[in-house]
Amino acid sequence: MTRWLPLLGPLAGWLAFFVLVAAQQGWKTVLSRLFPQVSTPIYERDTLLALTLQHLQLTGLSMALVLLVGLSLGIWATRRRGQPFCRW
Repeated sequence: MTRWLPLLGPLAGWLAFFVLVAAQQGWKTVLSRLFPQVSTPIYERDTLLALTLQHLQLTGLSMALVLLVGLSLGIWATRRRGQPFCRW
């Protein structure tokens, strides 16, 4: 049981994040009271959960592309053909 204890904190954090993102009606109520002059205080074309998943997909894709390009250039720069571009 103590082996799984360090995972309880991150698991509780992800669960709280999921509950906050999934509770769109609650956000609408809170934001409507905080900003009464705004007619639509929250994006209504899609749910916060769907928008969060889209954001995570775009972030993951961009991270994969950066890793692919960065690692490729790093490997190339440390080889003989890339030596003229290195300053060490």
